Amino acid sequence: MTQTVDDLVITFSAQPNKPGANIFIVRAVSTRRPPPAEVLRVILRFTFQGQDLGTETVDAVATDPGVYRVGGNYLSIAGEWNVEAVVRRQGIQDSVATFDWTVAPAVETRPLLISNRPWGTLLMAASAAHKGLNYDFG
Repeated sequence: MTQTVDDLVITFSAQPNKPGANIFIVRAVSTRRPPPAEVLRVILRFTFQGQDLGTETVDAVATDPGVYRVGGNYLSIAGEWNVEAVVRRQGIQDSVATFDWTVAPAVETRPLLISNRPWGTLLMAASAAHKGLNYDFG
């Protein structure tokens, strides 16, 4: 999701966007050249909308110019969340983008079943059955 706040274009994403561990990326790029001030910090605030769980606040780490990253279990349950991306710059009031974010429910996966039985007996039986059949393709 993307919002324009003050002179900044702020983009927020979460992967895999499931309850539990996620990677959050914030891009904060000024539309002015040169930018009016250096970014000092990017702060994320996570607030669940379904019940009062409080607000989790975490600082993002700069990974590239204008790109900030956080990893963690801040979206702990499926449902509607409010995510604020706060961009703090020197000498300027904070720019805050507010995102209404939906976390998809976790999908249960079936366990992968792997047999430890040898295939030889099964393949021999299938081969014998195949040899006993009479195919007429004409």
